[in-house]
Amino acid sequence: MINIAFFTLFVHEWNAIRPFIIKMVKPLIYPITAQNINDLNKISEYITSHSSKSDRIDFIRNWVYQNSVHKIDAEHKKYAFKTKKVLPMLWNTHQTSKGHPHLSCGPRAAAMSAILDKLEIPNRMVMIFTDENPQVNTHTFLEVFNIKSNQWEIQDPDFNIYYVDDTQKRISTLALIFGNLETITPISMDKKGWKDNNVAHLKKYFEALMYYNKYTKSTIITNMTRFNAKKIFEKNGHLNFYQFAYKHYRNPIIIEN
Repeated sequence: MINIAFFTLFVHEWNAIRPFIIKMVKPLIYPITAQNINDLNKISEYITSHSSKSDRIDFIRNWVYQNSVHKIDAEHKKYAFKTKKVLPMLWNTHQTSKGHPHLSCGPRAAAMSAILDKLEIPNRMVMIFTDENPQVNTHTFLEVFNIKSNQWEIQDPDFNIYYVDDTQKRISTLALIFGNLETITPISMDKKGWKDNNVAHLKKYFEALMYYNKYTKSTIITNMTRFNAKKIFEKNGHLNFYQFAYKHYRNPIIIEN
């Protein structure tokens, strides 16, 4: 038997589980600290001088996106997951418009998180999962706490988007995991919609999420009407999702709904 801290919630209304999840997840948030202080100082000074408080978070997301390129290759392997190396590369690209670092979703999110931490803006790393492939596939982005709305909101620097519901209110990942995706719209700097922002494939990923924590237990929340956690993933050593999570994410807390 897998020794995973496991909770099952026999409820179907998001409003019923939301207060519990918020209370539980907030204490698990720890910042990702960037080690290259000089470049981080330069980046944060530029951002604060070129953005207002109201548009600062969007500005940071767009800045990380514009100064990097999504590319997973040999170069990506050398440095992408080393944020202290990525930050000066981003700054150099900003100054020269050359040498865009090769990053993927996780490294872009980590870079944005480091900048947000420097500016003391609360944020947390989120991973979403799909069960449609022979291996566990994920996509990573951030949620950033909006003091004005008192809500966590998605910021995805890999696709340079955030999400709104049918009232145009910005929303968190849980709203997509348990909500109607047809009433939710991805928004970028100049486009609206799943297709126009090239993220239609992400719809199948909003089945389960993990609030990732590198220091203590991460928290996984699954929508069991969408996600088959007991499926055997052939390319992950014939493990089901719970076994995979236990192996790779250090005994996460798992919540089913």
